[in-house]
Order: sequence, then structure tokens, then C-alpha cells
Amino acid sequence: PRSTAERKRKPPDLKPDLTSMMYGYGDGAEPDEESVELVERLVLNYVEELCDAASAVAKLGGKPLNHTCFLVAVRHERHKYERALHLLDKKEEIKQARKVDKSYAEEEV
Repeated sequence: PRSTAERKRKPPDLKPDLTSMMYGYGDGAEPDEESVELVERLVLNYVEELCDAASAVAKLGGKPLNHTCFLVAVRHERHKYERALHLLDKKEEIKQARKVDKSYAEEEV
């Protein structure tokens, strides 16, 4: 758990993005402000809890916080665990594609 001073940081404003996401998932183009605020609180609470869990994993293992800590934190939630693995795979694919693209660009020069 973080100190009181760290918790008092102003959280990011997710409302514009959440409004678009809610619309994309079937809400109205202008969702009710209270609904957006509720979803924002839920998202921020979830992210904080996930970060706390991942931080605890890192501390327990005596290692720095990294993506593996987050995987361990969600390992009992199969859907989230598999989605995280999928996103990490895609990140690696993009990284490799950029390397290939960069090497082609260097050959053309």
C-alpha cells in the first residue's frame, strides 16, 4: 500500500475516453454524467487494486515491478490472464515488425 501523500495525487481524467467507450458498447452518444463518473471510479479503483497486488508480488519476490508481477496478480482470473498474455504477444510482434521496417529503411538509404 502506498503512503497517504502518494494517494493524494490527482487521478487522470478518464471521462472523455470512457464516454467514447461507453458509446461504443451501446450507451447513448452522451451517456449520463453520473454513469460516466461511476465507471471512472470503478476503473480507477480496479487499477489501484491491481497495481497494489502487483507491487506486493514484486516486494514478496524481492524483484522490481514488471509485467510478470501483473500476470501473477491476475493469474486466477483466466480471461484477464489470457488477454494480458495476448497483448504482450502483440506488443512483441509490433516490436519485431518495427525492427524489420527500420532495417528496410536503412537498406534504401
